Amino acid sequence: MATAKDVLGVTEALKEELFAHLPALAEANVRLVSPAGLAVTGAEASHAHHHAPEPFKVACDLAAGTLEIVDTAAGERMRLTIERHTDDFTATVIIDRPNGPETLRLEPVADNHHRLESTVAPAEPHEFQASLVLTAKDREQVLPFKMVEPEGHHH
Repeated sequence: MATAKDVLGVTEALKEELFAHLPALAEANVRLVSPAGLAVTGAEASHAHHHAPEPFKVACDLAAGTLEIVDTAAGERMRLTIERHTDDFTATVIIDRPNGPETLRLEPVADNHHRLESTVAPAEPHEFQASLVLTAKDREQVLPFKMVEPEGHHH
């Protein structure tokens, strides 16, 4: 029997292949149907399995989208899913930690410039103050945000 992690791995691998070959599908959502007929999307499965903090909605001149912590085949990652962005766009998350800032540069996944992920997992706990730094050409916007772990999931 496949575990939730196995299902997430297959979902992520399928998305990466689709996005690599058909970039227009950047906004596609892969749905898997369980034998009982209950549909679970990749995003729902990652949140149900991981108990991640609520996503941060991004809306500014440089970009619009959603920043969240997700489970991937490679482990937990910060992911920015972008609905729109300017040219030459980059994104970095800077988390305020007691021992100094934790910096996570977000890179395109499978050359998909509408889905950016960190190459490493954000450190625990996943409850923090942070900033999303967006840059494009000679412009920069710093968007402060806060992630809060769901009730009963504190570290």
